[in-house]
Amino acid sequence: MALLAPACGLASRPPLSAAHARDVAPLAALAALAALTALAATDGLSVPMFITLRRFTAAAAMAAERVTLGRAPDRASVAAVAAMAAGAALAVATEGHATVAGYAAVAANCGVTAWHLLALRTRAPPPGLSAAGLLAYTAALAAPPLLAASVLTGELWRAGHAGAAPGGRAGAALALAVSALAGGAVHHATYLCSRGPHAAATAAVGAAKNVATAVAGGAAFDYLFSPANAAGHALSTVGAAAYGAAAAARAARKVGAQATPLVRRDPGGAPLIGRDRLERLNRAAAAAAVAAAAATGGAGGGSPPRAAPAARGDDVV
Repeated sequence: MALLAPACGLASRPPLSAAHARDVAPLAALAALAALTALAATDGLSVPMFITLRRFTAAAAMAAERVTLGRAPDRASVAAVAAMAAGAALAVATEGHATVAGYAAVAANCGVTAWHLLALRTRAPPPGLSAAGLLAYTAALAAPPLLAASVLTGELWRAGHAGAAPGGRAGAALALAVSALAGGAVHHATYLCSRGPHAAATAAVGAAKNVATAVAGGAAFDYLFSPANAAGHALSTVGAAAYGAAAAARAARKVGAQATPLVRRDPGGAPLIGRDRLERLNRAAAAAAVAAAAATGGAGGGSPPRAAPAARGDDVV
């Protein structure tokens, strides 16, 4: 966060404002909690197990949207989450060295991450802040609590022994910088995808990223391979891909509904807006003129009145 804040700040040059800081503070707190719980989970779980269990963020997000927004998940999403849960259950049952603390931490991470995503989706961005500016504020506000946590847990002092690692202190510093910038890119992409119609691309890239991370992490660290355990992770990955496909289909349907002419989405005959309402007003005025002319002619008196002028765009409220 300490490296991310100035990098995003220099790129976006956001206006410094106490009001902006107050608006972003809840998002920064959730980002800090998500980072802390993720680090605690990886301390007690293998990388593939962490990735598999962290997919329950989707289930937590669906539950949060159901409670707060009243959105019921579709059957495809429920089936995908069920496949992820089945794969995770198989992986947990055949895992060799996971800890209870690791399971608790990843459960907390799923809840906090879902809360964070829901907040990004439902809260309006502060006026005058770009995505990079919002990320700069978030990183600046999240850095102090993360620094305090590193001091309390002793992580900061253990970082001083990085000289014994491959590459020495220079290699450790380079790895830290690359990790910080990569984390910023992930946060920036998450913010953009949560606000734009990029569900298909997000699902595809997210699935590929998770597979690559699981394979690389399992090969580089402490994953103990077994056919049953690998099958559980594979089933969870298939469920995640299906969930992404369902999200992409929902986004496509939403875009299609927004592009449908209003007259086709008015089965009840409610008043419309824009050109559809203008056309309706013109037809009503012409019908009224014809009816008035017929009534006058039937009474045998005078010349028929002129037709009412067509409504103009300026007359439509």
